[in-house]
Amino acid sequence: MATQVNAARLHKDIHAAQDRELRLQAIQDPKTFMSLAQRQGYSLSPNNFIEELSKLSETAIAAIWNPGIGDRRHLVRR
Repeated sequence: MATQVNAARLHKDIHAAQDRELRLQAIQDPKTFMSLAQRQGYSLSPNNFIEELSKLSETAIAAIWNPGIGDRRHLVRR
């Protein structure tokens, strides 16, 4: 039972780390991220970019960076 709890916590921590990394990449290169997002129908403005970025899900941000890959959760080994 403890192993399942630890595995679930590790899985959650990995997704949180991936989310932070993707958001950090977006913050470091906002022009590229906004350009990619606009191609996919999102409208992000430079004025309130951080606020708008915080409203996007991890899956949406991953799909903006890698539009050929839908839900990236299948890339995590099980």
